[in-house]
Amino acid sequence: MLTPLDEALAAIRLRARPLPAEDVPLADAYGRALVEGVRARRDQPATDISMMDGYALRAADATGPLRVAGEIAAGDAPWSRPMGFGEAARIFTGAPLPRDADCVVMQEHTIREGSTVRIQQPPRAGQHIRKRGEELTAGAVAS
Repeated sequence: MLTPLDEALAAIRLRARPLPAEDVPLADAYGRALVEGVRARRDQPATDISMMDGYALRAADATGPLRVAGEIAAGDAPWSRPMGFGEAARIFTGAPLPRDADCVVMQEHTIREGSTVRIQQPPRAGQHIRKRGEELTAGAVAS
């Protein structure tokens, strides 16, 4: 005669004991379970970053042509200088936002003319930006 599934599981649970916790190298951890949650050491992302290739700027400055003051790629350090009035920065996906920029305009919505760029659609503050700590904040348990 077969034992019903719920009775078999109950019998197993009565006899099963968790294994003791142990430290193992990451390479040997495949297939194992964590004893406790992993806490973030820093905010993720660590700074405001661009979600698009385009131009970082202050939305209020987008009324006329903007001087392209530089270029920021993913992996670059954040700019140390403030953005001036009427400036924009060429920016790529994942790049840190200049501290005074409040939006990113997609390159498809711009016209580049030498060292200036014109914005074709009025931007709004906050668009196309991943905010610092949006994914995880320092000290939070990663899920």
